[in-house]
Amino acid sequence: RDLHSFPTRRSSDLAQRLAAACYNPGNMPLQTLRTISRNKLFYFKYADGEEIIVYSSDDDGRPQREHATVITPFEQQIVKDRIHDAGVVVVGASRDRPPRGSLGELLKQHASSPQILSYFSAILVHEGFCSPIWQLNVLALERKRGPQP
Repeated sequence: RDLHSFPTRRSSDLAQRLAAACYNPGNMPLQTLRTISRNKLFYFKYADGEEIIVYSSDDDGRPQREHATVITPFEQQIVKDRIHDAGVVVVGASRDRPPRGSLGELLKQHASSPQILSYFSAILVHEGFCSPIWQLNVLALERKRGPQP
């Protein structure tokens, strides 16, 4: 899919969509995963089959529904494209200084937060798109060979 075909959203529109997603009138079930690097529990769901809504967990492991993170279709696509093209790429979820050439640097170049990678990388691994690998204590993602799910 062409990256330019994804609609861009301003923060007010995103906030409205997030509020609507948090309301969850269809009671879409939350899926549970753990981050790869810190093994922290989080919950997520797809909204409208597009955005991914992520809820981190509190100290008791319950989803913090008042603090949600949205991963847009655009963010999903640029990350998937980079993993596919590179074969192996460093995650770089640091908000301030993601490593050069990392997925975090790519997201920052598009005015997105690298912190979504803590969640999105675990989702991609869970869905079979890629595998986690450690390179000198740095988390990287390796594209799966063969047909993609």
